[in-house]
Amino acid sequence: MASQAHFVFNGDSFTSNGGDPQVISVKFRDRATFVIGLGGSVSPADDITNHYPVRKAGTFIELVAYAKAAIAEELHFDILRSRDSGATWTSILTGNLVIPSGSTSKVQVTSFNASANSVAVDDLLRLDLKSGHAQGVTIVLSWS
Repeated sequence: MASQAHFVFNGDSFTSNGGDPQVISVKFRDRATFVIGLGGSVSPADDITNHYPVRKAGTFIELVAYAKAAIAEELHFDILRSRDSGATWTSILTGNLVIPSGSTSKVQVTSFNASANSVAVDDLLRLDLKSGHAQGVTIVLSWS
């Protein structure tokens, strides 16, 4: 008789406790999605979107950004984390996220500020537009 795999859900992953030894775990990711300039162009400013309240702690894995249509100028963004309800903010990036002018290709970041490379439950995330005028831009930050 073949053995059956049994799985235990611990809140953020399923872990095998028997059966197929090749199935070890499946991790779930959480993500924050920022959509900028759907109704028109957004000018450079700090804190340009609603704050994202973190519901699952984790370490940053990837940041992906793209523009829906080619943009006329280079865009520079920063993503910041607050651990004190927005009283102070720290950049999670080692430099600005840059979307080149004319690009609709995905821009990917997988390296983060070593002192701010994770989030805890109830942290806040915010987006700043440092330069350029953004329209139709989507930015997705994921962690697990």
